[in-house]
Amino acid sequence: KSMIDTTVQNLKQENICFDNVIFANDASSTNKNPRFNAILSGDYENIITNAIKPATNIVAFIGNDIQDFPDLKQNLAHDLDGDDEYFDKFGDTYFLLPNPTIGSWQDNSLQ
Repeated sequence: KSMIDTTVQNLKQENICFDNVIFANDASSTNKNPRFNAILSGDYENIITNAIKPATNIVAFIGNDIQDFPDLKQNLAHDLDGDDEYFDKFGDTYFLLPNPTIGSWQDNSLQ
């Protein structure tokens, strides 16, 4: 059974509503921008998915890491003031849900 088949089966088993699942091309593929672009353009060449959909407007991005959002990089964000326009979409179309159990959240402390 393929990764796609197993994932789709698990989502259905848990009664999770979905119409498309898009996967990273391999375990080391952390750049999500090709997947975001596939959704926006409808061009799924070199993208692993269970269904090819027409171009779709994305109304919100939800993530627990700055790299879950289009064209944002953690090393760039660290050097910017919190009021920089780089962060303007947060709270509008970008929504951050902190996950203190993984990644860089583990190293952050309240200041």
